[in-house]
Amino acid sequence: MRFDNHRVVVTAAGRDFGRTLAIRLADLGAEVFLSARGLDAAERVRDEIRGRGHERVHAFACDLTDPASIRAFASAVAGLTDCVDLLINNGSRWLEGPDLLSATDTDVVDTITSGATGTVLTVKNFLLSCSTRTSRMS
Repeated sequence: MRFDNHRVVVTAAGRDFGRTLAIRLADLGAEVFLSARGLDAAERVRDEIRGRGHERVHAFACDLTDPASIRAFASAVAGLTDCVDLLINNGSRWLEGPDLLSATDTDVVDTITSGATGTVLTVKNFLLSCSTRTSRMS
């Protein structure tokens, strides 16, 4: 299966599984829009993918615990393409430490917010950016 002429968004693509997904999708021909909590992590993966000979890859910062950051990410992608074909909601913060008792309340809230609320808001904002551009083109 190839993804030529497909535009794919991968959240939390700065490392681990998201990085692997972004690389593989680019290898399969997709134009990849990747995000990471920090722009430097997204840019490292973008540069790694470009080093493999793929030029259609874009890096963005997006903190999935921050609705404004999610809106800015979707808006920036919409500035580069009319719509995306596939949105991979890979992102979610994880709890560090040996057990749940070592996690702060803020860590727990951020983990749930990024995984649940962040995913829903990302879908919502990409749907909005796509439908807004489509209605402007009509």
